[in-house]
Amino acid sequence: MSPKLIAILFGGLIHAVLFATTGIFQKLSAKAGLSPGYILIGVGATIIATGILYNLYDGEIAYNTTGMGYAVLFGFAWAIAICMINIVLFKYNGNISRLAPLHSLSIIIAAVLALIILRESDNINTLRIIIAEVIISIGIYLTATA
Repeated sequence: MSPKLIAILFGGLIHAVLFATTGIFQKLSAKAGLSPGYILIGVGATIIATGILYNLYDGEIAYNTTGMGYAVLFGFAWAIAICMINIVLFKYNGNISRLAPLHSLSIIIAAVLALIILRESDNINTLRIIIAEVIISIGIYLTATA
């Protein structure tokens, strides 16, 4: 399998399916009466265990404080975002079917930020990305307002 196909498969399709199931498990946790803080604790413990297992499996020791700083910022932003969804699900009985399309806005924001901050526009067709983002935005709007 080519590296490009592996990237699309693991970083795209499988990733999308796994993230889709997280919303379902998140809603089921809230419906079972687990408060947002405990959902984060359960998820955090699972992430720590997965990180340890991956390091044992991979064996590569690549650590630096700059990278860890970015990882901590990533974790902080992700935890706050997930906590906000947990609050909506737990306290306001939000619907995953309505929240998931809005959550998809993160894809568009990430792509724009990657083009600007990471300067990824040198490696891709920026016009095609912009057209795709407009189409995705229309789909998000139609789904969220259904």
